[in-house]
Amino acid sequence: MCGESVPTIGVVNQKGGCAKSTTAVHLAYWLQTQGHKVCVIDADAQRSSSIWLKGLLEVKIPYQVIQSPQELRRQVPVVAAAYAYCIVDGPAGLSEATKAILWG
Repeated sequence: MCGESVPTIGVVNQKGGCAKSTTAVHLAYWLQTQGHKVCVIDADAQRSSSIWLKGLLEVKIPYQVIQSPQELRRQVPVVAAAYAYCIVDGPAGLSEATKAILWG
């Protein structure tokens, strides 16, 4: 992408069970059906989005599991550079991982 900023969308909320993973997977699915190259980064300990993407959808969407704040800061820009959109499914709470997703 040569210096262009890649849209990275963090799906975060301090409450668990509020459809963060569902939103992340559905958004990624919709973007891909619109012809965009998209990936999902699963930063949630429950790993719901990566479980769904691993085998429950008929459309294959690339994903990675990255949970440590340091790795999120380091890897999100690298992974995102290969896609038109990068969706990050965040953990519940206002953790260091959430801060890394929002502010890099």
